[in-house]
Amino acid sequence: MLTPAFVICYVSFLAWGSVFVYKRRQRIGRSLIGAYVFSFAVANYIGIAILYLGLDSYRVDVGISDPDLIFRMLVYSIVAFLVVFGTFSLVSSNSTERTTAKVAITKWESLITAGFIIISALVIFQYLRSVNSIALLLALQGSMNDVLLARSEMGNDFGGLHWFRIALVQLPVIIFHVIYMSLSRDRWVNRAFTIVLFGAILILLTLSTEKFAVVQFLAGLLFVRSKYVKKASLAQLVRWGIASVIFVVFLYVTFTTVQDYETAMEVAFSRVFTGSIGTSHFYLEYFPEIEPFLYGRSLPNPMGIMPWEPYSVSIEIMNWKFPHFFERGIIGSSPSVFWAEGYANFGHLGVVLSSLYIGAFIGVFQRVFDRYNGYVFIRAVEGWFYSYLLTVNISGVSEFMKITVLIPLLILLVLPRLRWK
Repeated sequence: MLTPAFVICYVSFLAWGSVFVYKRRQRIGRSLIGAYVFSFAVANYIGIAILYLGLDSYRVDVGISDPDLIFRMLVYSIVAFLVVFGTFSLVSSNSTERTTAKVAITKWESLITAGFIIISALVIFQYLRSVNSIALLLALQGSMNDVLLARSEMGNDFGGLHWFRIALVQLPVIIFHVIYMSLSRDRWVNRAFTIVLFGAILILLTLSTEKFAVVQFLAGLLFVRSKYVKKASLAQLVRWGIASVIFVVFLYVTFTTVQDYETAMEVAFSRVFTGSIGTSHFYLEYFPEIEPFLYGRSLPNPMGIMPWEPYSVSIEIMNWKFPHFFERGIIGSSPSVFWAEGYANFGHLGVVLSSLYIGAFIGVFQRVFDRYNGYVFIRAVEGWFYSYLLTVNISGVSEFMKITVLIPLLILLVLPRLRWK
């Protein structure tokens, strides 16, 4: 049942936000904050209305139906948007792009790219040797009962995965962006090589049957192409969106027990629009009624230097809400929007603090990219980082504090100061 408070709050912010974003569409479309705005609209704001109206039967079945909690989700989401955008604007103010014209790759950049290709290949080989089975192969064989276990082993249950992901995801995507921007597409050999490499990246990203990684890759590629190769038209953006939806639906039919495309469409739309924001309902239920606020315990604690034991809030929420997976030995997770983890740690204040951090985080990177985007390699990293920021509304804030995220920033700060030739 709709309440006047929810309708007024939702519609008012929707109207104001639409005008606000439209007036700044040029800047938003060419900057990193565009990834946040897009993911906020799709994975956050639209989903809240769907949940409040009870239009997603699966979410209702798992208990996401309390109108008071959903209204709180709306308020927290609006506060987060305002704080993130405001902080980003302050941090990135007076930052101007160096250039967006086509630039040639230097010998130094080519050498770095070649080194990354070797490193990535070796790590991928070692990773595949370390797992007992590959989820993608099991899915193609139709062994759907074993896919979840294999995906768990390749993901949450794989020791040191956060380090392996640098070579499994980040480097291959960056390498592809470098090659895509450097090769001339006038020759058919170059076009053919780019297509083959594109297919190889898609296979690599789906080895564990992850689906969103493919959408991220396509979004980052579209950003790079539109900003540095050829500006995308509205028709191209629409085609990209349709192609992404079709591909994700195909992945759901192939990698899950869903056997028909109609059901796959329902599942895909449920995951996209309500999958992330819906789990914040669990966080608001769990903290502090069942578990006291964490006061920082879920945040990264590299080498155990801080006086607390690591607490994986997304895994704990998953085990509490869906214990049958844990009983089957499947290590799952239930991540949510970044402010949900902030709330789990510090309550209402955590929503604001996490939003301040995310806004500053994106703003700092924006300044770096604006200053050094005269290099192909830097542009390639920008494309990867844009796609990475699409997870800001489906991942906890600690995801953006990890060393594996901060290392690329250090690389960006160091490499441009070397002697590029």
